[in-house]
Amino acid sequence: MVGVTTPGVAREFSPVCFIAWKHQLHHVPYFVVPERRGNIAGNVFRDDQSTGEFEPGMRPMAEVEVMLDDRRKAFTGADGVYRFKNVPRGKHKIEVKYQSRNPFFVTTASELEVTETATVNFGIGFALSGLMGQVLNDAGVGVDGVAVAILSQGMKWNASTQADGRFFVGSLVAGDCNVQVDEDSLPAGYSTESLDEPRHVTVGASAPGNAAFTARALRSISGRVLRYDTQASRYVPVTQARVLLRERGLTMLTDAEGRYLFHDLAAGSYTLSP
Repeated sequence: MVGVTTPGVAREFSPVCFIAWKHQLHHVPYFVVPERRGNIAGNVFRDDQSTGEFEPGMRPMAEVEVMLDDRRKAFTGADGVYRFKNVPRGKHKIEVKYQSRNPFFVTTASELEVTETATVNFGIGFALSGLMGQVLNDAGVGVDGVAVAILSQGMKWNASTQADGRFFVGSLVAGDCNVQVDEDSLPAGYSTESLDEPRHVTVGASAPGNAAFTARALRSISGRVLRYDTQASRYVPVTQARVLLRERGLTMLTDAEGRYLFHDLAAGSYTLSP
């Protein structure tokens, strides 16, 4: 500094040189821009069928503990939902901590590494048993679309056969049950005689029950015996003509209209002869 004195005036100072300090910041300080934070949330759901995927309508599981980074914990509500708010930016470990007296298994990954904003669902299944079965016709072919009811301990489950005649009902408690086929659901052309009584099946704690049904098909062969009338120039019925079903050794006589009918036949190929 250089001081200049003027009579009657206070001394003034003028700078001779300037000194400054400069620093380049590679990151914006946290006090200038707040740190980004997110939310981690999800559902804990009942998954006895081991699908491993959460879908709307699945039964929620309440009061299940979920741990974040081994420090923060949350419990699911009645809707099965948990939520962690204000999660710092970066990688985090999320883990489900479920306990039960009954045997269970986690159908999804029980522990995952995620970022600060993520949706993580956990599925839990119980070691319940089930019941399988099949509805076949008397030729051993599955019957599709047959309704089946399972009754056990005052509860009822419904199932429907697939194209191969098979059906399956899961999440059954071990014990005895009755399995009944809805006769009205059978396709046309089947007898219900063998389906009147329900099947009594035992479902084991570690082995599913099995129920099998056989529906007899109402097979028949019919036709007419005609001859050509040259005078009338048309075909006319032949009455009292004999028709032989060779494989069964059965003979039928045609009626006044030349008609014959063989019924209650098993599956197979047949030969007809006059």
